[in-house]
Amino acid sequence: MGCYIKWSTQSVAFFCVIAISQPTNAQEWGDLKRWLPRQSNAVLAIDAQKMFDSKLAREHDWRQLHSQSFEQNPTLLPPSADRFALGVELDLEFLSPRNELAVISLHEPVDLEKLQQRIPGKPDSIGSQTIIEMDNGNFIVPYSDQLVLMVRMASRQWLARQLGFAEAPGGTAIAPILSESIDRVAIEEAQISLAIDLTGAVAESAVDSLIENSAVLSEIDDGKARLAKEISSAQGIVLLIQFDETMHGAIEMVFGEESKMLATVAKPFMLEFLDSVGASLPEFNEWTAETDGNRIQLSGPITIPSLHKILSLLQVDTRDLDLADRTEKQTGSKVPEALIAERATKRYAARINNMISAIQAGQNTDQFYRQLLWTDRTAKAITQMSTRNVDPKVLRLGNEIARNLFGIVSDFQQAAETANYRGAAETPPPFDWHTNMVPYYTFVTPYGRYYRYRPLSYAQINMHTSLVRRRAIEAEEFRRANESAKRLFSEIELKLEEMNYHMDRSIGR
Repeated sequence: MGCYIKWSTQSVAFFCVIAISQPTNAQEWGDLKRWLPRQSNAVLAIDAQKMFDSKLAREHDWRQLHSQSFEQNPTLLPPSADRFALGVELDLEFLSPRNELAVISLHEPVDLEKLQQRIPGKPDSIGSQTIIEMDNGNFIVPYSDQLVLMVRMASRQWLARQLGFAEAPGGTAIAPILSESIDRVAIEEAQISLAIDLTGAVAESAVDSLIENSAVLSEIDDGKARLAKEISSAQGIVLLIQFDETMHGAIEMVFGEESKMLATVAKPFMLEFLDSVGASLPEFNEWTAETDGNRIQLSGPITIPSLHKILSLLQVDTRDLDLADRTEKQTGSKVPEALIAERATKRYAARINNMISAIQAGQNTDQFYRQLLWTDRTAKAITQMSTRNVDPKVLRLGNEIARNLFGIVSDFQQAAETANYRGAAETPPPFDWHTNMVPYYTFVTPYGRYYRYRPLSYAQINMHTSLVRRRAIEAEEFRRANESAKRLFSEIELKLEEMNYHMDRSIGR
């Protein structure tokens, strides 16, 4: 059977997957793009074929490892995947996805009959197109022999409309920055691209506060108005991963205005920004900064754990039913229920171990906030993993690990709110107005000297004092949150040890 039945989506998974026949060039990547929803503000594109053909992949035999257990592949794509594109409507405040649609090009045909047997759901149709409505409310559409569609967090009507849009002449049209990021995979500039469209998302009125609270931007004395204009023209963020002898990563921030002011502080600004959203990686400090017109970029070598973190923003888990299906192919007989449960449990435990290891790899126990985004995405990924046939104790420990990860995120969110409240209550206002009565006219009479007075007002500027105090309050609250995070992460490590011990004793490795 085609690899698609092995597909169990994670985090961003269970979206609409469409396999398109044998795309081999930029034009055929364009055919993939036509299926992505026009309201998408985030896309992910992966050229699995080119990635496995890279020197790094050949040296480490990734293709063979991937065919045996495709958890070894950081993209978590099924073994028969050639190319993949995903379009997501992303809530930018919480980075939570909705209305997800993905397209996957396969080099093995999809067995529709077997797909219907193995996926928990019921067959249906939209017009002449066969679909499978899954028990969890998501959809799979086997569009052709080598093209399958999956939908997550969207209605049947939304799917029907999307099919109509995609099949119309010209297909759909995603935002230019998203389209360009996929084109860069098509021309082999990278094998993985992830892009988020920020056009219109940054208000110029909010930028002044951002500049004031930034340790980097607040030091720029001249040209604050120009700086605010550049930042508010933000069009998006693009991440590129290239596989050759090593893995090379790049993060670009794209603006509508030429980034003249930001170019002077490109690296510290980007590092500070990534820290502020909890998206720091250990390699970033060693990466080099470049500017080119309206783009600023950080680039350098990247590791597998960091790649896992980046892909967790729009992550796909395609492992469900994979091992059971492969065993049937090898033995020609039905797999025993006990073996299915054992393998489901092993996959679940292995995935959690991999995710926690990725967090540990970049962990600075004094600065948990620097990877808060990755912590949040890991917690969500665990809660959205397939739990079918998983050992109850392992499942319970997995849920407890996710709860602790959410606790770390919650502690820092609460710390930020408390710092804001305290900052408003405990710091002086930016300006204090004072009024004194001063004499402006003197006249003498037989009865003495007299004066006429008028009020004189002046401002006492407290901006620097206020900013220093706010930063001290924030640091104090974050220290408290970090101590709580240390405790919670220690508990996670203990739960992981307990899970692995149980696996060794009861399940077997």
